[in-house]
Amino acid sequence: MKKGQEIVVDIVETEFPGYGVGYYEDAKVLVKGALPGEKVLAKITKKKKKVEAKILEVLEEVDYKIEAPCPIFGICGGCTHQFIDYKKQLELKEEQVLKLFKEANIDGFEYRGIVESPSIYEYRNKMEFTFGDYEKGGELTLGLHTPVKEMQ
Repeated sequence: MKKGQEIVVDIVETEFPGYGVGYYEDAKVLVKGALPGEKVLAKITKKKKKVEAKILEVLEEVDYKIEAPCPIFGICGGCTHQFIDYKKQLELKEEQVLKLFKEANIDGFEYRGIVESPSIYEYRNKMEFTFGDYEKGGELTLGLHTPVKEMQ
């Protein structure tokens, strides 16, 4: 496996921040924006401590994907998971939290679950803005960091 190689990966779980996790030739591959249950054609972008890849094509979709309610989702960079139903987002988060407890050998406590937010849209706890030209030599703009091309 080498940088630039195209591979087919079955995504089996998620990992913070927004990676789908799959395995190829016994190596763990992190694919930004991929979802558990998807099969993706991905291109390896990094192969150092971690193997990272970007989605070229989703070969098998998941049935829990929804249309994002925001008309500029995927362009502005403010949200990453609006294409997943909120209940499913909570399930994925719970899987991540429980996995972290297990990996750290933390047990002997009462797990009370993930608490649902009363407001699932129109809030932010952190905003990162960019000031510059969107296109080289173009008009200066101010806005959120745009997502990298591999986001869906």
